[in-house]
Order: sequence, then structure tokens, then C-alpha cells
Amino acid sequence: MNEPIGSGAKRSGILVVSTDPAITTLLTRALSSHGLEVFPARSAENAVAVYASGRIGLVLLDEDLRAADALRGVDPEVRIVLAAGGVLHERPIADLGVIWAVPKPFPNFVRLAARLHELL
Repeated sequence: MNEPIGSGAKRSGILVVSTDPAITTLLTRALSSHGLEVFPARSAENAVAVYASGRIGLVLLDEDLRAADALRGVDPEVRIVLAAGGVLHERPIADLGVIWAVPKPFPNFVRLAARLHELL
């Protein structure tokens, strides 16, 4: 049986995935300022490469369902937080490994960061 990528290693980073550079920058800055180690990615391919570092404990995905599929392809146990607008109606989010869905526009970043700390 294959081990998940990075199993056994410290996995405390948050992978932020968005095709929108403004969203990636906003989330990276906001979450980093609240003590989270953030790794940005702007495509499914880039997300898989960053995830392969073994340092990612949680993925914050901004509506890019292709990235969710790609990440689950390399680690079926990937833990995903979905930042969702209308995407929640496209397919069941449980199928994607989503453990929490956060509404957009983003809520208070202090609360968001606190919840992500809990989920790690």
C-alpha cells in the first residue's frame, strides 16, 4: 500500500490554491500574519508539486475543483478546506476530501486563521 506523500513528516503548512493571483496574495499575507506557514500555488500542477514537499497539512482551495482532483490523485487522504462561492452546487464536496467549506467573500481573517489552526 502506498504511503501518502510526506507521511511521517511534520505537516503544518497550508497550501493556498487559486488561479487568481490577487486571492493567492491576499490569503498568503493574511494567514501568514496570523502565524500560519503558507505555500501559494496558482494551478493544479503547481499545487501537486508544492504538496509533494511533504510539509502541507491542509489545503485551502479557492474553487479550483481540478486542483482537488489532482491532489486526491496523489494523496487520497488530502485534507481540503474549500473557499466557495457558487461552486458548492457543482458536485458533492465530500467526494473531494473537503473537511470544511468557508463562504466567500472571506469572513474575518482572524476567525479564518483560528479555524485553520484548529484543523491542522
